[in-house]
Amino acid sequence: MKFWNVNNVTNDEGELILYGEIRSSKPWWSEGQMITPEEFLKDMKSLRNKNKVTVRINSRGGDVFAAQAIFTHLKTLQAKVEIIIEGIAASAATIITCAGDTVKISPGSAFMIHNPSITVWDSFEAKDLEQLKEMLDSVKNCIIETYCTKTTLSKMELAEMMDNETWLTGREAVEKGFCDELLEDTKVTNSILNNRMILVNNVAHDLSGFKNMPIFEPVNIKQEPQNNELDNQVEDQTKETQRKRSNAMTLEEIKANHPDVVEQIKNEARQEERERIKAIENISASIGNELVNKAKYEEPMDAKELAFQALQLQQQNAAQFLNHIQEDTRNSGVEEVNAEGKESDPEDKIKEKVTALSNALNKDKRRVK
Repeated sequence: MKFWNVNNVTNDEGELILYGEIRSSKPWWSEGQMITPEEFLKDMKSLRNKNKVTVRINSRGGDVFAAQAIFTHLKTLQAKVEIIIEGIAASAATIITCAGDTVKISPGSAFMIHNPSITVWDSFEAKDLEQLKEMLDSVKNCIIETYCTKTTLSKMELAEMMDNETWLTGREAVEKGFCDELLEDTKVTNSILNNRMILVNNVAHDLSGFKNMPIFEPVNIKQEPQNNELDNQVEDQTKETQRKRSNAMTLEEIKANHPDVVEQIKNEARQEERERIKAIENISASIGNELVNKAKYEEPMDAKELAFQALQLQQQNAAQFLNHIQEDTRNSGVEEVNAEGKESDPEDKIKEKVTALSNALNKDKRRVK
């Protein structure tokens, strides 16, 4: 399933909808089919001759390089680009917002910037990790440069905000200069599905990879009550709405009211499970089959946790190996052979003790697999 949708509104106006996770600039995989960057650019061709392009964003982010490619492409359009944030613009999605000539956001939306990160499943030396750090620092600097094209905040301020994973309300995003206009009358609905999923304007976002939770500013609906009774009714309705929004939805409510979201979550769960199994298989060659099968099926864990448990097991085996060597060395009596002993003991006695030590070492080697 594509994370974008291109619409021709009129002959002069086009629309790009970016809902959900922004996937890699490398081949994009979705439900068994490969979606390539070329497909995205092909769809974008219909917007080249438009005078106005509206980009609607409700995304927690994703791949920074894919976001940068979308930003660059929007910048090359001859059209006036208007960005409308309809829920969340977080992480890599905020890079795309900087391509807008005008960026609009509702008070109930959330805007977040943070440091770039990378997930690795391999063995690395210190120099390799240093290179990864340099790469991430370079990516961060590029993101800051992009933010500087939109906001007047200093690079130092932006770097500090990224270090702290800063969530902003729509109003704060305008105050900081990331957005240009506040859409006062636009509503944003949000519900917490569980401890890692949040539903914003009917789009499910997995926020488990973030340190903080977003801040949503309540939207004040302008009313002109004619009497006290109507005023009280509006107040009661507002309290009830806020109560519903603050409570987690039950599974039955989610299935009944948001079947498309349920299907989206199922698809994401299938994809995550495929990626989990694939990551485990990539490191399984150096790990025992019993531990690998345990990680896959019996006590499911990701490749990172599997690698950690394998390392712990190796450390335990190494400790046992050393303990056995010390024990067998003591039992062999070789510690009793000193310089004086070598001079006084017969040669065959020394050979016997050395042979006993050698046998003990070979015995422990067979124990470690």
